[in-house]
Order: sequence, then C-alpha cells, then structure tokens
Amino acid sequence: MTLPKQNNYQVALAEGWAALRGRPAAELEQLGAQSQGGGRWVLPVLNSRFELDLERGTVEVAGAGAASVLWSILALHYLLAPVPVAPRRRWIGFEEIPAARGYSVPYRGRVVGKFCGTVGRTRETLVAAAAAVGAAVAAEGDAAVELQVFPQVALRIVWYGGDDEFPPGATFLYGDNVATILAVEDIVVCAECVVARLRGKPW
Repeated sequence: MTLPKQNNYQVALAEGWAALRGRPAAELEQLGAQSQGGGRWVLPVLNSRFELDLERGTVEVAGAGAASVLWSILALHYLLAPVPVAPRRRWIGFEEIPAARGYSVPYRGRVVGKFCGTVGRTRETLVAAAAAVGAAVAAEGDAAVELQVFPQVALRIVWYGGDDEFPPGATFLYGDNVATILAVEDIVVCAECVVARLRGKPW
C-alpha cells in the first residue's frame, strides 16, 4: 500500500482497517503491537503510544487525542507489513532504495530541505528537538540522532554544520530492510511527519 492523494485518504483508511481486522494477532505482535483485548492495540511510535481500536476504526495518541490522517494511515500500513521482518544489517540513504529513485528531488525538498531550514539550522536546535521526541544521540557527522519511529522502523539523521560558503546539511538514513516494511511513498511521508514532530507540530 502507498499513501493516496488527499481526496482518497478516507478510502485508504477504510481499506487499511478492513485489512487489519483480518490480520492474525501473532503477526501484529511481531511488528511490536501489544493487545489490550477487545480489538484494541497499542503501538509505540517515537516516544509515545498509538492506541488503535479495530472495532471503531480509530487511532488515538496517548494523552494527546486523535492522530492525524497521515499518522493514522502510516500506522495502518506499518501494521500490514509482511512478517517476519528481516533484521537491519546496515544503514542506507534514501537514494539507495531502488524504488526511490524517482522520488529523490521532491524528497530533498519536502524532507531534508524543510529539516535544514528549521530544526536543522544549528546543532543546538537539532539536539533539543530530538530530545523532545525521545531520540538517542549517535556518533556520526557533526551531530547525529536516532529515532525509533515504529518498533521495526528506525531513522538516523546525520547533521553537518555549514560554514561561510555552505548552509547546514543532513542525511537521513534508514535500515536496509525499510522497503520491505513500508512502500516508498510511505517512507517519504513518514520522514515528513517525523520532521514535523521535531518542529513541535501536533500528531
């Protein structure tokens, strides 16, 4: 599944819920979801929890109300990933994902450009924003943080400080198994949503 255009979001949600209701509990558990009984599941997302109600077809963020349509679709698509998930062997850049080649230009604008123009302007703004969403500090570049977006999807952001000639830059790294979990358009939207969270935007 891939994220649809905006006028089809409700259709995507309906299809996602229908598919998820037919998924065995053991497969959801392999993806890191935890059953609460009665068709209710909890899914860790960044430093929060999504509370999914399969009967009602709702996604709530613990203590923060309803999740946005984009985060809701991402959660459903993640929980429909094939299992078992192959372990991550190494980190790769977005351009190394074979199906991502046609997305590289919009990806740099929608994700990397927006990040570098906001919380990625300085090391201090990056570290503060990352700490607010539960990211861990990593040793790479001039600064790096690692975020556990979903239980099987991690994202490492490597930041490089600018100088008098060049502005700050960043590389977004994914596990080399990411394309077996999320479709390429989902990966793009997931990165956008993470950047929005780093900027303090609501779920």
